[in-house]
Amino acid sequence: MRKDRKKSRSVVYSSYPLFIALRYLRSKKKHRGISFNTIISTAGVTLGVMALIIVLSVMSGFQDDLRNKILGVNAHVVVLNAGGFIDEYKKDIERLLKEEHIKGASPFVLGQVMLTHAGRAQGVYLRGIMPEYELKTTTIGSHMKEGSLMALAKTDKEPPPIVIGKELSMILNAYIGDVVTAISPVQELGPMGMLPRTKRFRVAGIFEMGMYEYDSSLALIPLREAQRFLSMGDAVTGIELRLDDIFLADQVREDIPRILGKGYYGRDWMQMNRNLFSALKLEKFA
Repeated sequence: MRKDRKKSRSVVYSSYPLFIALRYLRSKKKHRGISFNTIISTAGVTLGVMALIIVLSVMSGFQDDLRNKILGVNAHVVVLNAGGFIDEYKKDIERLLKEEHIKGASPFVLGQVMLTHAGRAQGVYLRGIMPEYELKTTTIGSHMKEGSLMALAKTDKEPPPIVIGKELSMILNAYIGDVVTAISPVQELGPMGMLPRTKRFRVAGIFEMGMYEYDSSLALIPLREAQRFLSMGDAVTGIELRLDDIFLADQVREDIPRILGKGYYGRDWMQMNRNLFSALKLEKFA
């Protein structure tokens, strides 16, 4: 008897959710069918769930698109040195490229300068690169609207070439063939005393990454010209790395001291954009 009671109770309990569902779906009236209120309620819940799924899908797509644009300009991992600069970067690149997941490595020099043209001025990040290496670590070369990134390899011309973003081109009213002037905070002694260092560059290319932050404030010049202009000798600011899997960036970052030795460290794309992606994640689920 007890077993039968337990069995009957389990049947009742297991069917209880079904009983509640049918109770609310079935009309209170004697005729068959579903009530109008039930239809409205069900439709409301359905539309709400659909809207939630659509919003989450849009936010996920936006996050992926934003990540691709950021990683198009920036490397998956940036190698830096606690001393401030990297002197033996050529040997370091050889070591890095021997690692399994590293598919590209590019040295760079980075500094903040003022670009001027036709009475207009804009503060920019001036990045010195070697274009043949840069093409293997970022996608800037595939987002050129005018000219080519390889124009930066022609360092025998005067003034030397510069590649700028589309928005920066519009701000300065500077286009292919125009000469812009870079003003560095590094000062040098002149006839009138200490003056900011200046250098003229000819616009050789214009890129469009689709992000205003990059298109309006990034300019690329040959690595050697950046080293001279920013008084860095033969040293570089760091080395950009491109991986075969972006989600291995933290693992590669942790291996940098092992690969290159004490004093070297890395920063991956998740660290460098943590605030942005954290805000997107919060907005997505808030």
